[in-house]
Amino acid sequence: MRDKFSQMIQHGVASFNYTPIAPEIPEQDPICRIYNNIFSIPTDTHMSLLDDGSRIITGRMVAKEQWTEFLMSNSWGSVDFTTSGTWCLCSFLTQYGLCGKLEHLNGEMVYRITPCVETECPTCPTHMTTIDSKIPQSVAGLAIDNNIIRVKECFKGNMMETVKNLNESLWVRGNNWTICEDHIIGLVGNKIYIL
Repeated sequence: MRDKFSQMIQHGVASFNYTPIAPEIPEQDPICRIYNNIFSIPTDTHMSLLDDGSRIITGRMVAKEQWTEFLMSNSWGSVDFTTSGTWCLCSFLTQYGLCGKLEHLNGEMVYRITPCVETECPTCPTHMTTIDSKIPQSVAGLAIDNNIIRVKECFKGNMMETVKNLNESLWVRGNNWTICEDHIIGLVGNKIYIL
C-alpha cells in the first residue's frame, strides 16, 4: 500500500510535476536577498527565484490566514519594517513594480511574485476600513478638509498612477500609499487604511 502512488507514477497512471524552488548556489537575486534579510526571519518564510524569472515565497505562514494581515503590517513580532525604508511587504514589492498572489506549487501554498500588470484603477470607493477594524468609514476622512472630491481626484489611470497621485497629493493624508493584491492601502499616522 505504501508504494502504490509511486507505482502509479512509474506506470504513467498518475503524474507529479515537481518545480525546483531552492537554487543550487546561494541566492544572487537582490530582491530575494532584501526580502530574506528583512521579512523572512519574523515570518519563517523564504523568497526564491525560479527558472522562469518569477519569485516565490514559501513557508508555513503563507498558507495561514495571518498571511494577508502580514502583507499589510508595518511590523511583525518585534521587528519594525519602517526602519528598513519600507513600511510593509506590499510597499516593498510596489517599489520594484512587483505584485504577488497566492497559488499552489508542488502541492504547497506559495506566494508568487511577478511584475505588476497595468490594470485600470477602480472608481474611488466611498468607504474604507483599517487593518484593526472592519467598520466602514468615509473616504472623505482621508482628505485634509474632509472633502471626498480631494480623494476622488487621485483615482485616475491605472493603480500605480493612483498610488502615485495619493502619495503626491497635498490634500490627502499620508504619503505611504501602495498596492496590496487588489487593494490600495496606506499608512497614515499609526493606522493602516484599506481602500
